[in-house]
Amino acid sequence: MYLLIIILQKEELLDNMLSILTELGITTANIIDSVGMGKVLGYDIPLFAGFRRQLEGQRAFTKTIMAVTEDGIDLDEIKEIANDYNIDFNEEGTGYLFTVKIEDFLGTPMEWTL
Repeated sequence: MYLLIIILQKEELLDNMLSILTELGITTANIIDSVGMGKVLGYDIPLFAGFRRQLEGQRAFTKTIMAVTEDGIDLDEIKEIANDYNIDFNEEGTGYLFTVKIEDFLGTPMEWTL
């Protein structure tokens, strides 16, 4: 089993990213509203307020998508499909994704079909 993690910095791409996952057969995922560490340091912790200037123009909020899959995910395949949706993960500020092999798993994932 594998865990696919996507940190999507451009929140407006969420619908397209979910379409991509569906094309790959991934229909169960968790989507978490997340905040970058720089935003928390620069705006929530007064000691680091000087970081605010460095954060100008950067997106503070992200979407984190996590999905468990039986088989490994081919990131090149995701990249190819993402290109069809005009998503380029090599473009700075889009986001990034990676997989992690799961050694142990307890529970039964909820399954549903579209």
